[in-house]
Amino acid sequence: MHDARIGVAVSLPVPASAARSAGLSAKARLELSLPTGDEDAYASAGGPVAAPSLALSMHTGRVFAAAEVGARIRSSVRFASAKLGTASLTSVGFGADVLPQRLLAVGVESYLLDTLVAQPEDEHARDRVLVAAEWLGWVGSSLGDPALWLSLGAGTGIPLSSETRAGEVDRFAGVTTPRFRLMAALRYVPR
Repeated sequence: MHDARIGVAVSLPVPASAARSAGLSAKARLELSLPTGDEDAYASAGGPVAAPSLALSMHTGRVFAAAEVGARIRSSVRFASAKLGTASLTSVGFGADVLPQRLLAVGVESYLLDTLVAQPEDEHARDRVLVAAEWLGWVGSSLGDPALWLSLGAGTGIPLSSETRAGEVDRFAGVTTPRFRLMAALRYVPR
């Protein structure tokens, strides 16, 4: 079992003209997790985590976009040679309906979690920066039913982490970043 999570989201007011013309919406969110998971199975952060964020979305015509900025506030823990702790969160995504009524849509999104905790150094490596980052491209369809949504996607890690070894900067995908990710989702939202 992973850590138990609870969250709340509050819609924020946007100018009526922006909401109408660009389909603009905004939400403030807060997610809290409690350390109920098994740390030895990497299913727990080892302590409470607070994740406040601000999310924006836009849908105009066949084009849509979303972005989120926030933080994950948590105590620091060692993981292999890295130190994980409080981090800033940035994500952005863009897409378009290729066919009407969302019979076919495509999109691309990226996710960046920049660890704000100083990374440990040793005689071999210094100036370490830890950034978990990845991108994902996807294709989706409503399958003819607006309440049903199927999407498939794939992506890779982005090498934004770095460290200096023997005077040379080495760039790599940070710890917790997958080399490759496959995604399949089926969502049903009754109207």
